[in-house]
Amino acid sequence: MDRGQFNAAAAERGLTLHAIVFGLLIFACTVFLATPSFAQDEEPSAETASEEAVGADEPTNEPLEEEPAPPPPTFDDGYAAYQRGNFYEARTIWEQLGTDGDARSLYNLGSLYAEGRGVSRDLEIARGFWRQAALTGHVRAMHNLALGLIADAGMREEEIAAEVYDLAVQWLSLAAETGFPNSQYTLGKMFQYGLSVEQNDEEAARLFTQAADQGFASAQYNMGKLYRDGRGVPRDTAQSIRYFELAAFQGHAGAQNRMATRYARGDGVNQDDVTALMWATLSADQGNERGQENRDVMLARMSAEDIAVTEEMIEAYRAAR
Repeated sequence: MDRGQFNAAAAERGLTLHAIVFGLLIFACTVFLATPSFAQDEEPSAETASEEAVGADEPTNEPLEEEPAPPPPTFDDGYAAYQRGNFYEARTIWEQLGTDGDARSLYNLGSLYAEGRGVSRDLEIARGFWRQAALTGHVRAMHNLALGLIADAGMREEEIAAEVYDLAVQWLSLAAETGFPNSQYTLGKMFQYGLSVEQNDEEAARLFTQAADQGFASAQYNMGKLYRDGRGVPRDTAQSIRYFELAAFQGHAGAQNRMATRYARGDGVNQDDVTALMWATLSADQGNERGQENRDVMLARMSAEDIAVTEEMIEAYRAAR
């Protein structure tokens, strides 16, 4: 959904090495301190030997020093285990912390069950953990819980589905109010399609804009379409291109293909086959079918020199990212 990382294997090796070095130092000191007594010509006196013997046999009432208890595991310990692929250890630590109400641990437990990492994949259990975290105010848990509810609603009968969608909207609204762009975007889609809310393009545009202004690429792409079509906002080609381009530079395959089409046709921009091929290729490389079609069309009509220039532009784009 927020991670100190520790290398347990390295730490274990360091502890072993420390123990060996410490043992060698003790051995060296023992030999060094013992050497003078071995070198003495005189035997210890009987009185001294007797005193030493008596002292050795006398019991001591001094309490032994207790070894300090190991510190309790932390959230970061769980995350370090997760990074190592030890999902069982991560789950054990987060379960322990989760019983004390640690929201991050509860959220991550939900993610483990949602992804099936170290456990059998179980979305119902995942939603349960996310619900616990969401009730503490964890924003990402609110968002994930809403998405889980939306997925669940799609498999319910209409009457029950409506109630589940309503609950999802409530969680999305709470998360969106905190400024979380993912929830602003998802709630915008709910308004755009009238899913459990009254269809409202203006409200969808408002929410998309909030998310887009935070750099959320999917929201930028959708704002490009709304300005292109004049839905919820006035029709504005320049604004449409601006939002498409913002999303394209962030790697949104659909937006990249939109920019390829505009440059190929000279639609709102100066016609430019080189730039069109660049965007079409970047879109195609992500598996966008229309991007692949546009790339092939551009390659068929362009010179080898222009294609070489395009390849340089693509390399520059990827290096900049």
